[in-house]
Amino acid sequence: MEYVLNRKDLMGLNDNFLISNDLLLARNNLTLNEMKIVFMLISEVGIFDTKIKTCKIKASDFAEICNMNKDNISKNLKKIQNEITKKRFFIPDENGNEKEYACVEKMFYEDGFWFIKLSDDLKPYLCSSAFSS
Repeated sequence: MEYVLNRKDLMGLNDNFLISNDLLLARNNLTLNEMKIVFMLISEVGIFDTKIKTCKIKASDFAEICNMNKDNISKNLKKIQNEITKKRFFIPDENGNEKEYACVEKMFYEDGFWFIKLSDDLKPYLCSSAFSS
């Protein structure tokens, strides 16, 4: 299943999303633009979603959310694509040992759109999953 994000969605991101403190405060190695992308994806996870959806985004909308120069969109997004799937969140468990989680499961370009999916491993730290007992 995929979810299409358009410019209106990106500019009016859901301000009411839930994220656990563990994820919010997790050590990570993301750049600023990568962080924007990850939190954009997190904001699209609904409170009752059981699975994390793949988002479909036009390159120009991506460039706008990341404040990229429109002349270098393809080059900049290719660079992000090559790096973001390697990036990790380091979240301590109850014993203080860090567990390593991928941030983004996949990111690819097809038919004029970028497809990007947050890692399913982060679901326990999002929405109602993060706060159920």
